[in-house]
Amino acid sequence: MISRSTIFAATLVAVLGGALALGRAPSSSALLDLTGDWTYVISGDFEGSCEVTLVQTGEAISGSFDCPGGAEDGILEGAVTQQGDTTILDSTVTLYAGSIVLDIWETYAEVFPAGNNITGSWESGSNDSGTFAGTRHVPIYIKGDLNCDGEVDGADVLSGMLWSLDFDPLQEPFCPEIGADLGVIFGDINCSEAPDLGDGLPLLRYVADLPVDLGQGCLTIGSTYSPVIPT
Repeated sequence: MISRSTIFAATLVAVLGGALALGRAPSSSALLDLTGDWTYVISGDFEGSCEVTLVQTGEAISGSFDCPGGAEDGILEGAVTQQGDTTILDSTVTLYAGSIVLDIWETYAEVFPAGNNITGSWESGSNDSGTFAGTRHVPIYIKGDLNCDGEVDGADVLSGMLWSLDFDPLQEPFCPEIGADLGVIFGDINCSEAPDLGDGLPLLRYVADLPVDLGQGCLTIGSTYSPVIPT
């Protein structure tokens, strides 16, 4: 006997295929904005956890570093560019100990699609080198982007469907679990206070470029939001 979940899955896949063929045209990915407070965990010839504040205007990015030990302060200058589907942060970092310039790092990092995490490598003119990983203190999410690839599309409908049927959703690294409380419940599209199969229809309508009415006070699909950080 064929279960209801099997029939639902087959129907949704068929409808999803039609929506992808006829609906919202794929848009070019907007350049991620890395402005905010970050923690850089640095490994290699220099090791430590630095607090970093980044400010981005267009492709240009600058920042200030507060690192442990002798390298207490520093500055960052560089650029954020889009290379195909990959966002690149290319920069130089100068660290200081009082009035003494300790080093200049050349850094090259890839930004994860949601823009809240980066990983990369660094090297200096004195042949020191290593790796680093950055995490934004207050992450930014897009409502409906269930797989954290930076846009709302058919892959998010599929991820929600898989989760509703007790399968693992298809998600990028560092993506919150569907159902996680981020101030807004991650994956709760229709504001029912819990993600469920009912969230698939508004997502599907959005992907198909059809009107979506989520009701007053419910954040619209495609809007950005950040979780409330307890003080």
